[in-house]
Amino acid sequence: MKKALRIIGALVGLAVLAVLAAAIILPLVIDPNDYRDRIAAEVEKRTGRPLTLAGPIELSVFPWLGLSLEDATLGNAPGFGKEPFVAVQEARVKVRAIPLVLRRDLEVDTVVLREPRIHLAVNRKGQGNWEDLAGNTTPDADGPADTAEGGGLGAVVIGGVNVSAGEVVYTDARSGATTRLRKLDLDVGRVVPGKPVALSAQARVEASGPGVAADVKLRTQLTADPGAQRYRLADLDLDARLGGEGLPKDGLPVKVRADADADLKAGRAQLPKVRLEVLDAVL
Repeated sequence: MKKALRIIGALVGLAVLAVLAAAIILPLVIDPNDYRDRIAAEVEKRTGRPLTLAGPIELSVFPWLGLSLEDATLGNAPGFGKEPFVAVQEARVKVRAIPLVLRRDLEVDTVVLREPRIHLAVNRKGQGNWEDLAGNTTPDADGPADTAEGGGLGAVVIGGVNVSAGEVVYTDARSGATTRLRKLDLDVGRVVPGKPVALSAQARVEASGPGVAADVKLRTQLTADPGAQRYRLADLDLDARLGGEGLPKDGLPVKVRADADADLKAGRAQLPKVRLEVLDAVL
């Protein structure tokens, strides 16, 4: 019995050494930059959109499966013009290797996006340029569903999201309106399903039409249940300074302190607690 345990222990030790050796050697012998054309071709095959990887690509294997890229763009949906759907100056994402291999647990480190630019658009038919990326979410009646015994993931944890100097543009061809978020900085804390997530953001919001603009700062605790389409904002703390025609030159200060609940499936939202301050007026 002792001899068998020693053999098993030796085999486990050899397996661990093999994994460690592979983790050290693979990044030295495999250059992901050699496969940029194949990566771009595969993305275009699956999405119908061109992917451009102009900057360097870096790969790490152990203890994190990591990918870092610079100066990347993903093209727009057909019929939405030549402007890229997404462009990012730098993106970094890492997944812990051992939990993924042994338990299929997805543990993601903080996702970093530097200078991302996202262009969201709706055409005259009411179609969004992001809809084709959602794919078919209807389960295949002839295929097996993902289960704990099948190919599904286990626990999913994201260490956070950090966005710096971002820009989001939303255009609606039906109304001709454009809304732009500039100088967007976003920090999202550790994301664990079912638990509140700390969220803070600041940006300059510009709307076409009346030419209203606002510098906005936001802090809150977000609890999200995307499956049930229910969302809760606790301790919402929003400070804004509105500018535009007819408003004071140094802007109109607005403060909001609130809790909010939204049930998108039922089409219902509640504000159980709210305090609004505009100049010296308090609601």
